[in-house]
Amino acid sequence: MTRRVIALCADSHAGNRVGLLTPGTELTDPDNTADTYIPNLSPYQEWLWGHYTEWMQQAREFAGSDTLEVWHNGDAMQGLKYPNQLMTTSISDQVLIARKNLNAWREYGVETMRIFTGTASHNFGEGSGEILLKSLLEADGLNVTLYHHALLTVHGVEFDVVHHGAGPGSREWLRGNVARFYTRDRMMADIVAGKKPTACFLRAHYHTYVKEVVTLGDYESVMVI
Repeated sequence: MTRRVIALCADSHAGNRVGLLTPGTELTDPDNTADTYIPNLSPYQEWLWGHYTEWMQQAREFAGSDTLEVWHNGDAMQGLKYPNQLMTTSISDQVLIARKNLNAWREYGVETMRIFTGTASHNFGEGSGEILLKSLLEADGLNVTLYHHALLTVHGVEFDVVHHGAGPGSREWLRGNVARFYTRDRMMADIVAGKKPTACFLRAHYHTYVKEVVTLGDYESVMVI
């Protein structure tokens, strides 16, 4: 059976001074909208881009000749609520940076993307940033679907995907507790409703990686933040 390999990412915050920025991205000149300029990456952005490139390569190698698609789980842009964190206050520039960041996957054979709306303060409200991003990526030839919250099935495995949800825990010694209780609650709700629990819950927002596996009787579910 041909695999569908899912590369999951989130919270790239295009437009933030330490957000993801693809080298060579052209932005609008604030003094002359007819001109463009290419911003220099900060040391942190260079570090982040190096890891992002490495990760894209690893995903492609893992997928081999099978299908590789990208799911971006919210906050592709920074928004305007926190101006002291911005490298650009231009809404259009933030969308262009996010577009370039996701277009980078095309070099690794990605043709399909699923984009999820994030936090209102980071997408200009009402999912506006992701809606604009979807249109631009489709114009670039990608197959893009936009969601707020979705139940998606891949080879019979059900995924519950939304940006907001369980947190990683407020202290290092509490790491994973909230995610584990959240998953257990969702599983029990499914069981009470006479439904097989969702196999995998995907959340984001907290910029901290957490993976918890919860077993209830004969059922097992995975939570990934």
